[in-house]
Formats: sequence, C-alpha cells, structure tokens
Amino acid sequence: MRGILDMLISPSQNAFVPGRAIGDNILLAQELFSGYNQKHLPPRCALKVDLRKAYDTVEWDFLRAVLMLFGFPEQFIQWIVNGGFSFHWRCDRIQLFQLGFADDLLLFSKADPNSVSLFKEGLTTFAELSGLQANLHKSHLILSSSAAPLRATLLTILGFQEGHLPLRYLGLPLLASRLSVADCHPIIQKIEARIRGWDGILLSFAGRVQLIKSVLSALQVYWAMAFILPKHVIKDIEKRLRNFLWKGSIETGYAKRSSIWVNWISHYRLRNCSVWTISTRSGTWGWRKLIRLRDSLRPCITYRIGDGASFSLWHDPWHDRGPLISQFPLGPRHTSLPASAPLSLVIFEGNWTWPPVTHMESVDITHDLPTIHGGPDRIRWTGPRGAFSAAAAYTVFCPPGPKVGWSSLLRGTFKIPRQRFILWLAILGRLSTMDKPWLQHLGTTCVLCQEDMQESHEHLFFLCPYATMCLRVIRRMVTLHWPYNNWTMVIRWTSVRWRGKHVVSAAYRALLCFCGLPSMAGAQSSDIPAHHTDCR
Repeated sequence: MRGILDMLISPSQNAFVPGRAIGDNILLAQELFSGYNQKHLPPRCALKVDLRKAYDTVEWDFLRAVLMLFGFPEQFIQWIVNGGFSFHWRCDRIQLFQLGFADDLLLFSKADPNSVSLFKEGLTTFAELSGLQANLHKSHLILSSSAAPLRATLLTILGFQEGHLPLRYLGLPLLASRLSVADCHPIIQKIEARIRGWDGILLSFAGRVQLIKSVLSALQVYWAMAFILPKHVIKDIEKRLRNFLWKGSIETGYAKRSSIWVNWISHYRLRNCSVWTISTRSGTWGWRKLIRLRDSLRPCITYRIGDGASFSLWHDPWHDRGPLISQFPLGPRHTSLPASAPLSLVIFEGNWTWPPVTHMESVDITHDLPTIHGGPDRIRWTGPRGAFSAAAAYTVFCPPGPKVGWSSLLRGTFKIPRQRFILWLAILGRLSTMDKPWLQHLGTTCVLCQEDMQESHEHLFFLCPYATMCLRVIRRMVTLHWPYNNWTMVIRWTSVRWRGKHVVSAAYRALLCFCGLPSMAGAQSSDIPAHHTDCR
C-alpha cells in the first residue's frame, strides 16, 4: 500500500506519505492565517478539529467499504481489519501509521452561518459513518477580527470552544503577524525539559555531543523549517546547548544552587509577603541589615512576566510602579484579590484579566501594565557586568573609582602577581625609595650605585648606573626603546603605546613586569633592612 499512498490520499494530507513534507501543512496554514488580526479584510474562520480517540472509535465497516471501493483484495482488507497488518518496529504501540493527522484537522472557510453549517453537517455525517467524532472540548473556532460580529452565532452552530492566535498546530505556532521572541518560548521550554530529563554530569562529552546533534538540534531544525527564528532566540538556544555540552546542565552559578536558608526564609520569614515589602523591624540583626540593602539593588533587577505563577500580585515589583501593595494599600479589598494572590490570577492565555475596579483610590492599578511574554517567570539582573555574580553585587555598593590610563599595564595573563604588584607600587610612587620620610634616616646614598644622591623613582629607574645597565641589556634583547627619562612621562607613553590586545603590546607589558621594574626594585629592596621596607 505504501507505494500508492500518494494516489489514495488527498494532497492536503501530508502525514507519512512518501514525497510529502509535514512542513507543507504548517507553511500553508501560516499563509491562510495571515491577516486574521486585520478588520478591513473579508471575514474568515478556521476550525481546528480534534477527533476523539480516532483509532479506538473508528467504524471498521466504514473502513472496509472504503478499501473495497479502492479495489483492494479481500485478503489485504482482512489483514487490516483483523490486526494482521504488521507495523514497523517500535510503531505498533502508538499506532503511528493510523493516527497521523487524523485527529488534528484544520478546516478553512468564509465566516458566515451557511459555510459553518455545512462544516457542521459534514462532521456529523463523517462521525455517523466512521465513528470518528469531534472532541468539542478540544476543538476550536478561530475567527478573524472582521468576523467578530458573528462570533456568538458561529460558536452556537458548531458547539466548539473559541480559539485565539497564536494557535499551536503540529507543535508550531500559527500566527497572524510576524514571529516574536515570546512566540518562540515553547522551543526553549522543550530544550530545557529535555536537558533537565538527562543527567548530563554523568555523560561524557561525546555523549552530550550526540544528544545535541540527534535530539536538541532537531527541535531547532523543525522550527527553522517553517520560520526564520529571531536572532535572540538562536543565541538563547546556542547558550543552552553550550552550557549543556561543557557543564552538563543549562543553569550555572547562583541559578543552579539550592539553599536551605533561602527555603526557610521563603516559608517562615516571608510567608505571603516578599523581600521587597517585608518590614525591616523584625528578624535577626543580619536579616534586618540585609533587607535595608534592597533599595540599592532594586534598580538592578527586572521582573519579566511569563505565566505569573511565581510572582506575587501585590508584593513583587513586576510593575513599573514597584510593589502594588505599596502604591495601593487597599487594592486587595477594592479588587477582591487576596494579598497573597499570585500574579497568574489576573492572567489568562497570555492576556490581562483584571476584575473591574470601581474605587477611585485603586482605579490606576490597571494602567500601564507591562507586557506578558509567556513561559516561566524570570528575574533578570540588569546591573553591572551584565550577569549576576558576587562581584557584580559588590560593584553596586562599592562603585569603582575613575579609570586611569595606566590600568592596561596591569592587565593580562602573562604577568606574575608579585611582579604586577611591584609595578602597581611603582606607578603610584609607593616603592620604598630613600626619599620617603620614613626611610630618610637610612641616609642619602643609593644602595645600587653607592652615589651620594637622594634616591627617588627617577634615579632608581633612569639616572642610576645600575638602572642604565639593566635597561641597556633589555634594549639589546628586544630592541625596546622609550623616549623619556621621567617616570610620569614613561608611564603615560607606555600606557598609550602598548595599549590593546595585540600580541606585541601584550608582550611588552609583560616584559615591563618580568624584567625591568622587579629586577631593579628587587635589587634595591634587598639592600634595605626588611623591617624598613614594604616591597621586599
């Protein structure tokens, strides 16, 4: 039968027919749904019909009659009816060949009572003959914006539920407009669910690569077959695949950690409140001090609304105004929404569903509501460094000072910490030279050249014969040259000349740490008693 399926099955049925692609149905449906959100176009409607347990309720007499009309031999018909037909390996349990798209149909017509009535009669006749009935609880009528006046009439004729776009069909969303990042959240959820179902830490790198190539990438390819995915979604998927490959999970750092202290605080300290609205007068000294820091952290945290299940309606700052309970203390009473209500209580199918608010004190609650993105709720760090870390939080409370031009001389992977520290002291002029007041009692003689001159940074690195000899050796080795004999000018010149990531600049910066300063400063400090110097 496989060889003649394309002649038996209508061109609109693309499931499991050689030479036909499942993506054709998705792309065509996408085209037909185009413009459903525009009111100036002709009224249209679509029926998404879900057949109730198609394989279990099929009428075998109907199937036998259809096969006989097609001219199949009696023996072949008996094989199918009596179960003698052999399914492919691992297909028999789910009846893969029989189900196909049989329980997931899309029907299109003009949105008028006559057309919809014909659809209803056709479904009724088909159910009487085949035993395949539409599941009224899972079947939907999708209307274009221009067909809104006929909504009640058409729903009464069909008895279906009302559906809205985006509509899921064969695992993908059907849209009336362009694909947004929020529409792509199901693929992110699927990838996360697959990864969480695997114990990636116990898998080898080769095993993780195989799962990425055979399972996770296939999910992205299936979507890409019908849509051009937004760049942000592609990067989001790549980030999760990358984390799974290298770390065995999709979460890293603080997001992955579980804390018994956090669990206890949530259940006993916060209860039906949140960290943003709880009083600072109760709790231990450490807890009160921690709560007082929240105002500094609040500008660095953004609440991204998904389904609203994990956010508090009144106590979390998901609104631009901040926690609503702070702006509208009587809001729970005026809206009949309890103070402990989750945000999901006023969200239905991705839309806001606030109850009517008649009290003037609370009427502004429903103004300027943020966008609902779908999927799980997320709290994002928008503070310094881009991603949350202990260092990022520290930067909030202790902002870095003004950037200096010589900071590039201390950065890089080639430098030994001790040498980098000596260079830092030299740049700041804090090396223990004899011109320091606390060392002047040791005399004015340079410990390197033994000349009776007051030792300073300029003398140590430029005027001292020992320093001159060291620099001469370095110049011969690397053809190094700097045009100044003034320490401040040298630092300024090297900061500009050796800036950037080029390998030559990095090598010169490392050389400054390796050879020049430590050799002279180290020799100088070794001749000074240990209890008189801080840079030995």
